[in-house]
Amino acid sequence: MISDKQYLNEIYQKYKEQKTNKNKEEFYNIKFKNATQNILKLVATFIITIGISAGLVYATTQGYKAIWKEPQKYTFNMEITEEDKKECINQEEAIEKGNEILQKFGYTNLEIKKSFLSKSFKDNENEWLLYTNSPVSISIDGNTGDFKEIYSSTTGKDIVNNRSTKEEAIEVAKEMCNKYKPDNSEYELVKINGNAENEKDVYIWYATFYKKYNNLLNPYETISVAWIPKINELYHFCIENNKFENNPEEISKEEAIQIATNKHLQIQGENNITNIQAEKRIEKMNSEVYKKERGEEIPKEGEQYIYYETDNRVRLAWVVCLEYNIPKSENEEKNKYYSYYIDITTGEIIGGYDYNYYKTEKSIKNI
Repeated sequence: MISDKQYLNEIYQKYKEQKTNKNKEEFYNIKFKNATQNILKLVATFIITIGISAGLVYATTQGYKAIWKEPQKYTFNMEITEEDKKECINQEEAIEKGNEILQKFGYTNLEIKKSFLSKSFKDNENEWLLYTNSPVSISIDGNTGDFKEIYSSTTGKDIVNNRSTKEEAIEVAKEMCNKYKPDNSEYELVKINGNAENEKDVYIWYATFYKKYNNLLNPYETISVAWIPKINELYHFCIENNKFENNPEEISKEEAIQIATNKHLQIQGENNITNIQAEKRIEKMNSEVYKKERGEEIPKEGEQYIYYETDNRVRLAWVVCLEYNIPKSENEEKNKYYSYYIDITTGEIIGGYDYNYYKTEKSIKNI
């Protein structure tokens, strides 16, 4: 087995050979594909590991294909184009799916009376909205027909006199999740709250479940359920189904910290980091770091918001939260945070946010 020093020397030689054969611009714009892939992964490993102790396992030489693509700009538009319609299931298929859902949730006496294709503001995806001959409505994925949510209005119902304790609500939530969940997968209850601050005044309970993978939870494969206590009548049931790719671990915690630190230095121009926390999490790609690098600002009033669309991929990642100081005046500093998502297989930065990830995570869960 070659030594760490020999290993780095080998990488450096490949790096010099690559630079000799191509000019600087071509070298840095080269794509990870075909025969060049392994060489470039070695180069990337060399750059990453320069600031890391020599005893690390260099897992990034496995040749995993880069997954990050430059986000595409778009402006949100409610219009359904002809191209959208071609990609979607037709109205007849949507209504058939809707009737199946009504049967599953016990609404055997209802039927779909109105339906139309729409655009989801949440994810810019197509969806069919289906309305029955009562205050029950359904949303399904426009492209696949997969169930998204069902909603039953409380209009005209005497619900304010129904009460239950939080302990009772937790048991009902678990029963409803198990009854209506799409498969036999394990979901964990992470949050439950009512529609009133005081527990004795609550007349609708809301619960959220995350799908569980061993000791990790996927916050993008969720079940949300709401109901009227005591009579346990369903108010709302929603499934979010962004599947976890369960990618293999090849990047160490130390490497991930170095990648995030390097990006921080590149963006901030100075090493003002005061604290670092890094843990494994299941996370979804987003364009926040991409926008931060380019100095994208929140649009002013009256300006149209520009969105950046990334691939809808949920991956195992190191979430590296950096705490750093921003001088407010000569004698005062302000603490800020940035959390980077480092793909645990490829070492790429696949997203992030400008907040303390772990503090926010704790505030979301209340079980």
